[in-house]
Amino acid sequence: MNYEIIYDFLTQPKVAIAKIKVERPWLLSVLVVTFAVFTQNISIFQFFMLGRKDILFSLSIYFLLRLVLIFIIWFFLTAVFHSLAQFFGGQGRTEELFLSFGFSFLPLFFLLPISLLSYFFLVKEFLATGWRVFLFYNFLNFFLFFWILRLQIMSIKEIYGLPLRRAILVYFLPFLFLIIAVLLVGIFVFSLIFFLR
Repeated sequence: MNYEIIYDFLTQPKVAIAKIKVERPWLLSVLVVTFAVFTQNISIFQFFMLGRKDILFSLSIYFLLRLVLIFIIWFFLTAVFHSLAQFFGGQGRTEELFLSFGFSFLPLFFLLPISLLSYFFLVKEFLATGWRVFLFYNFLNFFLFFWILRLQIMSIKEIYGLPLRRAILVYFLPFLFLIIAVLLVGIFVFSLIFFLR
């Protein structure tokens, strides 16, 4: 496995995406997603794990369920983005986008050291500065979210040869449709309840 792709994807994504197109690192991409989900789970459960062994079983079940869900969403969104990218004139392969999206979860690796440091300071300075550390931790989570978003948009742009604006449109269009669908269903349900009263 070419582990240089991991470093390249964080520092020079265009180079890494070009390597992904050639090497097709399936195993490495799956491992990245698995470890990213693991670190995120540790981060979520950090404040419940001190002195508790019973939480480990719940954490394991939650990790497995979440991993399965992430893989399903990963497959589904890749297919949706591929179709939209081709509709807007892009030329690329689903496999390449799938692998590149796997590597886009790399920023979540930083959650583990961040969460451990945050937890340490929250325990030591809970009353005095705990809320500040908590805000700082959530700010960093927010930053990592946008980093992932940027890497995924860049993946669409580079793999399908789309201009940046079209790549952004391809990325956000499914979520826009989802929001509209949820709003329409909500309006329908509330209207139905109102008329049946």
